[in-house]
Amino acid sequence: YKRIKAIASKDEAQDVEKDEDKDVEDELIDRFGDYPTSVENLLDVAKLKAVADSAEVLNLHQNKSKISVLFNNRASRELEGPNVFRALEHVSWRARVSLDQAKRLHVLLELPANLKNRQLFNELNEFLTSAAKILQR
Repeated sequence: YKRIKAIASKDEAQDVEKDEDKDVEDELIDRFGDYPTSVENLLDVAKLKAVADSAEVLNLHQNKSKISVLFNNRASRELEGPNVFRALEHVSWRARVSLDQAKRLHVLLELPANLKNRQLFNELNEFLTSAAKILQR
């Protein structure tokens, strides 16, 4: 669990997923056998945290059927305008985009009913990965 928590970058998160480097997952399976969904969710959260860090997200939280994503000032300037919509183009959820009083970009994602965790993590990962790529240009 310490190794999962220590995933600090998107590359490390991707290493956890890749067939050629499944050290964390293999270690979990070796020690405990097939791991439960809760451990899979923990791995997904660690990966999402790493991607959110690379996208310069200040705050990411879910409140019932909505997810709020707040970007830092630099990311907000880079993503403002058409770039945020480029990052959102593969997200199937309804999104509201605004700036807060500090001129930070705020994206509110409205989640569909009966959303599975796998879909949640996949869509968030897609959005944040796209945002991170825009910021790296």
